[in-house]
Amino acid sequence: MRELRSRLIGNVVILFVLGFMGMGIDNKAHLGGLASGFVLGKIFCGSPAMNVREKQIANALGWLAGLVVIASFAFMILHYRDPLPGQA
Repeated sequence: MRELRSRLIGNVVILFVLGFMGMGIDNKAHLGGLASGFVLGKIFCGSPAMNVREKQIANALGWLAGLVVIASFAFMILHYRDPLPGQA
């Protein structure tokens, strides 16, 4: 876990440094993802499902999250060349 934690911290630092260098990385979006991931990790970490119903709900939410990520990438690819709002 310590190795994973140190790699994650290193990657976060690199992302923010690249964002401040003007590499086109949105630091606000990454900060929001970092914060929400941290909060969700604290909420769900170490809390095993109590029964079969909770396992089913957790499984469905996991699949839903995966589908949302895939849909986000699909929209990004489809609209990659669109002008930004206010830049028509």
